[in-house]
Amino acid sequence: MARGLPWDGEERNLPHVSDLVQADVPTCRPGERLGDVRPRVQAAGWKVCVVVNEANVVLGLLAGDAWHTEPQATAEAAMACAPRTFRPHILLEKALKYMQKHDTDHVLVTTGDGELLGLVQRTDAEESGTGDQGLRN
Repeated sequence: MARGLPWDGEERNLPHVSDLVQADVPTCRPGERLGDVRPRVQAAGWKVCVVVNEANVVLGLLAGDAWHTEPQATAEAAMACAPRTFRPHILLEKALKYMQKHDTDHVLVTTGDGELLGLVQRTDAEESGTGDQGLRN
C-alpha cells in the first residue's frame, strides 16, 4: 500500500493517512525568498509551506514563527529541518495520536523515498470519526 499497490490484511478497511491526504499543500524551493513565498501561500489559503528539492523530496517546513523571519531570508534559512513524516499506509489513528501528543495541527505524508504526497490536517482526522475512538488525551 505504501507504494500504491493493492493489499490485503486485517487493517485494509480501517482509515489510513492516505484517505485524508491533501495533495495541494504549497511547496517552495530552499533558495526562494520568504517575501516571495509568503504571499503565494496566503493567497492559496494555507499557513504552511513544504520546502522540497527538485525531486519533490521534503527538506523542511515553513510554519508558525518561520513566517516572521525577514522577507529577504531564504526558505532554507527559516525552515524547520527534517519534519516528521508519515507513509500513506499508516493508520489514521496513529497519525492522530501523534498530532495530539505533539500538539501539532498536521502531519506530512511522503513516499518511502521522501517524496511529498501531501498533508493531513488534525481537524480532518478528528472529524473523520477517528477522533471519536477515545484518542483524545
